[in-house]
Amino acid sequence: MAKNSERTRGSNFTSADAIVMFERKDKRWKIVLIEWKYTESYGGTFLKIADCGKDRTTIYLHLFDKINCPINKEVLPDFDS
Repeated sequence: MAKNSERTRGSNFTSADAIVMFERKDKRWKIVLIEWKYTESYGGTFLKIADCGKDRTTIYLHLFDKINCPINKEVLPDFDS
């Protein structure tokens, strides 16, 4: 939380930049929130490891490893790619 206890967009917060709604093959509707990381620029700063020492990839790696991961692993065969 920000020092004034109000949520702010930017550093240390995840904010949705887009929303997509789609119908699955089983006719169920789903909504996905998207954060466009590729539009952000940090001037060459390495951000994989947080200042506290946490490897940020551990937040998402378990999702990549799931059998139902939507990422085409023929195109992106490993998480570090």
